[in-house]
Amino acid sequence: MKRENADPRTLGSLFHALCDEIRRIGFTEAMALLLTFLEESLNSIIGLCKEQVQQLIQRFIETLPRAFRERMLLLAPVCS
Repeated sequence: MKRENADPRTLGSLFHALCDEIRRIGFTEAMALLLTFLEESLNSIIGLCKEQVQQLIQRFIETLPRAFRERMLLLAPVCS
């Protein structure tokens, strides 16, 4: 059986979309862990309350380039 090049599944766009999504999930999970560790450290070492830590994290996110900020929106439920 011969595979036809005109088959849209052979174009690779689905594969590349999946790879991009996997990378995005990896980034999001990594940032969630880092922000959790940061929150714990700021609370235990410096004694900041949860609201102060969340304000600092929000200011940090606001200074990021747009592409990173958009990815960080996925973290909203994790960080709140």
